[in-house]
Amino acid sequence: MVSLIMANLITTPVPDEQYLGGHAPYVANPELATEIFLSGQSYRPSADTAATLIRLCQSTGYVGLVGPAACGKNALMSHLVDGHDIYVPLVSSTSRPIRRNNGVWEQDGVHYMYRTEQEQLADAQAGLFIEAAVIHDSYISGQHISQVEQALEAGKTVINEFEVYGVDVIRRLHPEWRAIGFVASSMDERNRIFAERSGSDGNTDDARRRNLSAAWELDKLLNKDAYAIFVNEMRQVNVEDLPELIAANAERLHKMIVDGANNGYQGHDDEQGREIVKNSLEGMLEMLGMDIEEVRVAKEA
Repeated sequence: MVSLIMANLITTPVPDEQYLGGHAPYVANPELATEIFLSGQSYRPSADTAATLIRLCQSTGYVGLVGPAACGKNALMSHLVDGHDIYVPLVSSTSRPIRRNNGVWEQDGVHYMYRTEQEQLADAQAGLFIEAAVIHDSYISGQHISQVEQALEAGKTVINEFEVYGVDVIRRLHPEWRAIGFVASSMDERNRIFAERSGSDGNTDDARRRNLSAAWELDKLLNKDAYAIFVNEMRQVNVEDLPELIAANAERLHKMIVDGANNGYQGHDDEQGREIVKNSLEGMLEMLGMDIEEVRVAKEA
């Protein structure tokens, strides 16, 4: 199993001007990364990290947003943080190089805490992440416990984007906790935005890996025990109308959180939303030319 996972990891830098340094992310130490993560399935936070996390869930709250890239999670999260004083985001740590999105470079400490792979692996070995994983087989990202400690001190509700493996980690520690599964109302619009953001039509190796992750995430969102579904209304609008659309979606999300964060979002199990997830998954599988079992093997082997 270990050798298969190591074979899946991207271990050679590939030229890519979208990333600072001129190459796409890759894992420089595949042996240690595989030992710690086994593609994310074996990571365990330390006992102290786990205790701090449970304190947060039981007091001010921990909101996790999970879903495919380009479904609008970050836009809505930013709107909630700016518009409601109760929220604070966790700035995830990553070994991925800084990336250029729509011609604008990401900022350290704003989009991510950019660290070396060696630093990420050392803190993962010490159990200092709430959750951490090898992302897209090419870099290590996670939520560091130091960010949670700051939120607890400030009395804030943490809201953050999650990886699927992170949800599994937290539910092992706190089984009543559920994440919010994000799905776009229109996957065609999501795919258009994704193509613009990635600068490709989805046929590059990097875009295909990210779409493979999207299919796998959509499959996971169908687990009712772990996810309550939020449908983000996405449609092509004029630039001047986009803030209004984002604001309306963000307020719906805020209401869902306020109503349900302390009871596992009971009453927010929208069957129509799950049908949208199923349809989106079918479309993604068709685009990839794969069936769901092939996706699961590729992501979970």
